[in-house]
Amino acid sequence: MTTARVSLFAILLIVPASVAITACSAESGGTAGGDRGASKVSEGELCSVAPAFVGSFTWRRDGSSDFGEYETLFLDADGSYTAKVEAALVDPDIRCVVAPCTVPESGKWCADESAGELQLRPASGSVRTSSVTLERGVLELVRGDTTSVLVRDGIVPSACAAVLCLAGQICTVINGEATCVAP
Repeated sequence: MTTARVSLFAILLIVPASVAITACSAESGGTAGGDRGASKVSEGELCSVAPAFVGSFTWRRDGSSDFGEYETLFLDADGSYTAKVEAALVDPDIRCVVAPCTVPESGKWCADESAGELQLRPASGSVRTSSVTLERGVLELVRGDTTSVLVRDGIVPSACAAVLCLAGQICTVINGEATCVAP
């Protein structure tokens, strides 16, 4: 009888502990695709659409930055996005004769501003999480060893280089003049 009580007591201790361990391992899986290691925003969590990031961004072919993963990226306020992305992200078998080799993509996006992360969830494919910064209309996405530098459409970086905008504003060129506006 004493052995039965000890066994029952052991079961009562072991079962809750194993459930807790299983729950912790399920939460710490990181993002799908294994692109950056442990992300602060997991695929299952809901993150919000950050108004500062809403807009249309384009990679400049002027040599100011190397091509990363995105030629264009349009982040809509409703949480959807469209982009021209490096073809290998969509299908590694795609071959091109020109560079950059991009294909259209669409899906959902969200950002965790406090963690400095942007998630793109393509309609087909795995979630991609990037570290993100947005300063003076320049969006920088870093994922692994790849950095994508995109400029908000309508902004001429050199014209805005000498302009200091207030917090919550961005620099844009209107009628040839650098002006601070709300995004």
